[in-house]
Amino acid sequence: MSETMDNPPVFSPATGRDSTSFVEVEFKSPGVQPTEASPTGANGAAPSWPPPTKSSVQPGFAAPFASAGLVTPADAARMDAYKTQQLGNLTAGAAAGAQAADSHMTREWERLRMMETELNKREKTLRQREMEVGRLGNRPANFPKHCYCIKPQVYHDISADMTPPRQPFMRALYINFYITCLLLVLQTATALVALVADGADDVSGDDPPYAEHFGVSILYLIGIVFAFPLWYWPVYQALSSRNSNRYTAGFIGLGIATLFNAVMVLGIVGHGGAGVLFTMSVLDRKDSAFLDVLGVICLLGWALQLLFFIFSFYRYRTFYREDLLRSLLPEVSRNTQMQAAVLEAGLQSVMPRTGGVPPQQRTA
Repeated sequence: MSETMDNPPVFSPATGRDSTSFVEVEFKSPGVQPTEASPTGANGAAPSWPPPTKSSVQPGFAAPFASAGLVTPADAARMDAYKTQQLGNLTAGAAAGAQAADSHMTREWERLRMMETELNKREKTLRQREMEVGRLGNRPANFPKHCYCIKPQVYHDISADMTPPRQPFMRALYINFYITCLLLVLQTATALVALVADGADDVSGDDPPYAEHFGVSILYLIGIVFAFPLWYWPVYQALSSRNSNRYTAGFIGLGIATLFNAVMVLGIVGHGGAGVLFTMSVLDRKDSAFLDVLGVICLLGWALQLLFFIFSFYRYRTFYREDLLRSLLPEVSRNTQMQAAVLEAGLQSVMPRTGGVPPQQRTA
């Protein structure tokens, strides 16, 4: 050995130098190339050599070597610092992966919102041009039937536009449209008969306002024209398109029709409706069996139609839920796949570089 000391210096494996005199320790033998000596620690045990690399550092590695005197406290501190740094890198990687996943989901959400806006614009454009499209190709306008100055305006074919489960309901609603027109005409005729019919002999006092009642019933005849665009056609469009966004107009139309039928069933004298109160009035004050029959027929017709509109509202809501669920299923499927992909990317970002094997599946 090149130098002898009473107190042997502490050897640093990391630098290969004496920590006291910074004199490099080496063996020198004739004819042999100089090599680094295998130093001896403070307790005489030979430390490991070469010094530990970054890949061999494991938790709790530095403390046993330092307590055994195999490495200096400075080397132990460096090893602990390296371990802390690696743990910090792992934590930073997990945070970066979570941030990347959140950013990806935000971008996907914005993309879906833009797609929804674009689809709404296209739907609005198609709705505005629907009447013209109905007159093109193999779908010429066929409703209402051509009659004098009335020309067909829309294409109407329940068998072609509706799925089989929806055709019975739509046909019933179509028949109910004509029943509404018939009831409005019959109600006006009843009001006219009540106006001209003779009063009963045993009734005294002034007659109810049958003239006003007849006038209001004439105004109700415009329902023949407005019933179709108010509640029938919105329901037809919603059920044929199977688009949940087009059900709102149908709900509003059916609601107005239900309220109108309720007023007609009540039949306040002077308000045009041939309902309960009007029928009771003509039974008491008019001496006409024909008028009594007309009043009862109108009353039963409005009552049955009120029940049908309540049923139609419930059935229409059932179809709305079906179409809403059908429109949401592809979106839910895409979101589920996107969340699975984001979760997998996040897990891969926080996993150690072990070939993609999670820590809990690695063997010792």
